[in-house]
Amino acid sequence: MMRIFFRVIHYSGLASSKVAIASVQHSNGGNVSQACAKIKAIQPDENLGFKVVGEYVKCGRLEDARHVFDKIEKPTVLIWTTMISGYVKRGELEESLVLLHQMRMAGIQPDHFTFPCVLKACAGLSAMGWGKEIHCYIVANEFDSDIYVCNALIDMYSKSLHLEDAIKVFDKMPQRDVVSWNVLLAGYAQLGNGDDTQKLLNRMQVVCPMPNAGSLNTIISACAHDGMGNGFSELVRKMHMSGVKTNVVTWNTMIAGTTQRGEDEEALKLFHQMHLDGIEPNSVTIASVLPACAHLAALQEGREIHGYIIRRGFQLDLYVGNTLMDMYAKCGLMVYAHSVFNKMSNRDVISWTTMIVGYAQNGDNEEATKFFRHMQVAGIKPNVVTWNGIISFSAQNGHSDEALKLFREMRLTDVKPSSVTIASILSVCSHLAVLEQGKMIHDYIVRRGFQADVLVENALIDMYAKCGYLEDARRVFDKMPQKDVVSWNTMIVGYAQNGKGGEALNLFHEMQVTGVDPNVFSWTAMISTHAQNGLGDEALKLFREMQLVATMPNSVTIASVLPACSYLAALQQGKEIHGYMIRNGFELDVNAGNALIDMYAKCGNIEDACLVFNKLSGKDEVSWNAIIAGYAQKGLSEESWNLFCQMQLAGIKPSVISWTSMIAGYAQNGNCNESLKLLSEMQATGLKPDSVTLASVLPACAHLAALKQGKEIHDRMIRSRFELDVFAGTALIDMYAKCGSIEDARHVFDRIPGRNVVSWNAIIVGYAMHGHGADALHLFSKMQGTGRKPDHITFTGVLSACSHAGLVDEGQKYFYSMSQRFGIIPRLEHYACMTDLFGRAGLFDEAQKFISNMPSAPNASVWGALLGACRIHCHIELAGFVAEQLLELEPHNVGTFVLLSNIYAAASKWDEVAKVRKMMKDKGLKKNPGWSWIEVMNRVHVFHVGDRSHPQTQKIYETLENLSRQMKLEGYTPNTNFALRDVEEEEKENILSVHSEKLAIAFGIINTCPQTPIRIIKNLRVCGDCHTATKFISKIVGREIIVRDANRFHHFKNGICSCGDYW
Repeated sequence: MMRIFFRVIHYSGLASSKVAIASVQHSNGGNVSQACAKIKAIQPDENLGFKVVGEYVKCGRLEDARHVFDKIEKPTVLIWTTMISGYVKRGELEESLVLLHQMRMAGIQPDHFTFPCVLKACAGLSAMGWGKEIHCYIVANEFDSDIYVCNALIDMYSKSLHLEDAIKVFDKMPQRDVVSWNVLLAGYAQLGNGDDTQKLLNRMQVVCPMPNAGSLNTIISACAHDGMGNGFSELVRKMHMSGVKTNVVTWNTMIAGTTQRGEDEEALKLFHQMHLDGIEPNSVTIASVLPACAHLAALQEGREIHGYIIRRGFQLDLYVGNTLMDMYAKCGLMVYAHSVFNKMSNRDVISWTTMIVGYAQNGDNEEATKFFRHMQVAGIKPNVVTWNGIISFSAQNGHSDEALKLFREMRLTDVKPSSVTIASILSVCSHLAVLEQGKMIHDYIVRRGFQADVLVENALIDMYAKCGYLEDARRVFDKMPQKDVVSWNTMIVGYAQNGKGGEALNLFHEMQVTGVDPNVFSWTAMISTHAQNGLGDEALKLFREMQLVATMPNSVTIASVLPACSYLAALQQGKEIHGYMIRNGFELDVNAGNALIDMYAKCGNIEDACLVFNKLSGKDEVSWNAIIAGYAQKGLSEESWNLFCQMQLAGIKPSVISWTSMIAGYAQNGNCNESLKLLSEMQATGLKPDSVTLASVLPACAHLAALKQGKEIHDRMIRSRFELDVFAGTALIDMYAKCGSIEDARHVFDRIPGRNVVSWNAIIVGYAMHGHGADALHLFSKMQGTGRKPDHITFTGVLSACSHAGLVDEGQKYFYSMSQRFGIIPRLEHYACMTDLFGRAGLFDEAQKFISNMPSAPNASVWGALLGACRIHCHIELAGFVAEQLLELEPHNVGTFVLLSNIYAAASKWDEVAKVRKMMKDKGLKKNPGWSWIEVMNRVHVFHVGDRSHPQTQKIYETLENLSRQMKLEGYTPNTNFALRDVEEEEKENILSVHSEKLAIAFGIINTCPQTPIRIIKNLRVCGDCHTATKFISKIVGREIIVRDANRFHHFKNGICSCGDYW
């Protein structure tokens, strides 16, 4: 077998390629000739030749040693082994094997000193074929019982990762020493088998003499690389007790291992313990512990180590200087990092790169670029890490054009972009949405073979998704040979950000089916997507599922799920999440804290919102905006304004968002004039309102029916291209619908791209409010065709549309489909709509049966709907019973007393009217007066019944008298049942003639252009007589009259009302 081995070496060409001997070029090279002459003169024996060769080998002068070796006539095995070991020590492993071949050819048999040398050469060359043949020779010549040879065999197999062969040799050894155990321990450690290494060590301690420092270093190395940082603590204690001292290598291994695992605090503790043990740190120690200071931003410890460096003179060490600069850079002290840089006598590319990346990480892109240019001028060639640093940080700091320019410059050099470079530049394309540039880089990726790199492919998916090209993103995703969790997350987020929530959810489920476990980012992305799209129930469900699979939510998850609680007004769930935050230390996180403030405020619990706000340290603008909006939405205008002022005193300048919070709060609470005034004040500060600001003003316009002002805001949105924004577009739909212009609302709806469920709800509710039931139901069907899932608000609109249009059968069908088809549990507002549907149709038995079958007790809205139906159909007996139910729930609701009184009055039951009014007086309740208003020339004019306070009163009353005469000629007869007073018929007619809506209509006829619609708002339900009169007036004056009362819109035109007299 050995002959085969030698033959392999011979024919490999190694012998011929490594035989040449270098000329002696040393100043004392004459010693070689003298030595050779001496050997010849005295017929040199083995001892002399061994001593001369040995001395040269010891001094590292292998050429001289070989020169003498070649002059020796018959070198002994000891001389051959000495020469072989010299080549092995200097790393000329192939030459050592050539010499072994020559030794065998000379008839000299290797001994137990030769084999360890050549086996080491085999390990270094990973030449397992040769090593195994030598192993066979060892066994054949019975050297396998020699402990030194066996140790060398174990070492060779271990270093070549053939651990099973190493174990076989180990197990067959007749006896073992501590070295035998150490080399096998090292084999386990090299494979990262920390558990097996520990087991072997335990076995070693039982059958072997006490481990030495080498054993300690080996097991520590294994623990460090396998994440078992506390695996060596007991061992260190035992070794101290047994007198085995640790050395600097031991401590360096422990410190480096803990730092690499991110256990930085532990690394600093070990460093201090090392001092206590009297072990002097070296440059390796310093370079290992400084990264721990950097990661912890432990500036004080870092400066203390710097002081030690100066005292010990380590600063001259290039490696130490670089890690010191990096520490200061990561602690944000670039001045100190620069000082270290200037004091370094030698600098390499890492030194320059550390400074460049440091400045970039600290946001000083200008100084980073300057350093980069100085580096080039100094003749230091940037490597790929340098280029990656300057490109990626230019991109991250918003200098996207500069990043693209640097990438082009890099490609002109001989430095090849890495996957990190490509991923960085693709992120620039994503940020700039420069698709063509991204496609060019995609072509480069294909040409250069980067398409198999997961990092690059993920960045490519992200680029296409952010540019809106989801098909291209999905194509890249589907072609990936290997996907990691980031790949799935990137594609899921791409769908979500482009309004494809359904596709995102499908991919999320597919991800789980393929065996990829979603991480916290995956869950957070899905929760955020559902919450942002108004799917609060689904978001909360996902949050619960996430916890069930033992994925710990982080602060971002919390900040994503709390808006779902806000949207659903799910205060209890929000409180539970608050408890989770407290238990897991998220309460002081600013982002999560801000979301918590917002949740409490939107759920109406302003007290808890304030408590969270006061506890939150490091409040930012978002914190202030959330609490200000909370007070404003609660109607606490003075408190919100005070906070707005305190925010400025705290040094935070109100932004567009801050102003928008105030404007929205005022608008939502009916302080519409103040809302519009704040918009003017905001513009006076030089801030330009964005789409959200303008959309926040629109509810004020809707409340005031200020259509002209609403249209002005719409025009501004168009000029600013805000109309295509879903949020602003939806607010426009709502404004136009509530201002009586359903046609304009539909026009806006048709132009909104990527309509969400809120957009669909706004137009459906709008049509329902205007009595266009068929149109509302058609849109509902169309909504389902787009794949958009309806929510509880959608069904409120649908059921309301059925109620106003008298579509009883359709209403019942949609109500029961909520739970059966869509999985939506009906709420009390849906039961109120159904009660109204039955009641308006006069189906009182069905209404009462429906109420009795409710799964929960009916609330005031349900009974109120039935009482309203009693008034429409004059169902006096049932009205009394329903009123009793209402007064039990809301004993001080004046509306119930007024409605009951009106029902009795319409039936001329004046005794009952008197009783009801007495009850009101006893309770100290007063009827809210009815009024109507109309906006003309940006001014709102308000009228009460019989009002004579208006400057144009005379003209208004003259117009009404003329209209009354013409109406009677057309067949109008006043319906005195709606006078609701126990007076003579003539007096009742006089009362009816000056109802507030009639006064407002007369004013509109006088002050608006002919042929234009007249828009009136009334705070109560329009009475039957006014409804009839307005039909006549619309025909007489040839004008469309649009009246919005407390329940719905009426469009009067040519003597006909859009409600079809069903209202």
